[in-house]
Amino acid sequence: MTPPAEAPIERHRLFRWSFFALFALTAWQCHLILANFYVALMGSGLLAVIVYPLHAALNRRCGGRPNLAAAVTTLGVALVVVLPTLFGGWVAAKQAAKIAPVVTEWLHSRGYAGGLPTADILPPRVMELWERAAGPLRERGVDPSAWLVSGVEDLSASMTGFAGSALRHVVFFLFQVAVLVFSLFFILRDGPKVFRRAVELIPLPEEHKATLVDRLSKTVSAVLRGIFVVAGVQGLLAAIGYWLFHVPFAVLLGALTAFMGPVPFVGTAAVWVPISVGMVLAGSVNNGLGVAVWCLVVVATTDNILRPILIGAEAKLPMLFLFFG
Repeated sequence: MTPPAEAPIERHRLFRWSFFALFALTAWQCHLILANFYVALMGSGLLAVIVYPLHAALNRRCGGRPNLAAAVTTLGVALVVVLPTLFGGWVAAKQAAKIAPVVTEWLHSRGYAGGLPTADILPPRVMELWERAAGPLRERGVDPSAWLVSGVEDLSASMTGFAGSALRHVVFFLFQVAVLVFSLFFILRDGPKVFRRAVELIPLPEEHKATLVDRLSKTVSAVLRGIFVVAGVQGLLAAIGYWLFHVPFAVLLGALTAFMGPVPFVGTAAVWVPISVGMVLAGSVNNGLGVAVWCLVVVATTDNILRPILIGAEAKLPMLFLFFG
């Protein structure tokens, strides 16, 4: 009697393993299809989460017509976010392509052509500190000036190569942007339905599930807005300040400031402090101090004002926690 009882079990096990094998194969094929579009899909997902409260309000005003609401929201995001970002990225890429020859020419003109920095570049006190720090290294056969020149030139060459690559692949990049905008429309239109279907799979009572999902969605949306919106505003304000005080490559440095904005403890100071110090050491004292004052008063204050508003008002987190955050 044993063999007949084991046959259905074996068939069930075979079916189960066949199902998982086909599922893994299908998932792998989907990965191969979408591999070139993960960045665009991730960007559209982030934008959808950030702008969804505005989209939900617009959807209510449109009388529950999801196609119209998603189209208007997508068009607004494209005009307000995507196109200005593309323009700023294009200008930053052009400036990055020019930075290598400019930096190299400045280094050679200022006495960095493989030797020590000359006294006309650095103040006497800074020159004395440089000598004290460089002395032990030279005794071990390490030339800090040559290392500095090599590092700056390698960094400039890397940035130039990245900018050149971006310009050469501009058609593919524009196609990725089109995929981002196209995906954003469908995520805004169909995302709530998919999200509700996924929530139904959570093994919790309905009342607890609704409260948890509502709090989680609002908190995630608020935190993402607090990170990316504040970083974008800080980068824009920093670029304006760099331009006002005659800092070269203002757009490129503004983009770098926005990139460093969300980094804890360091933030935008990782960009504007070296710029300010470098301008003061190069003799442009007023512009260097102007950059420092602008970034301290305008750029840094923006973070302290906008982030609690964007995060605290939506997520309803206590101001004390937001302050330490």
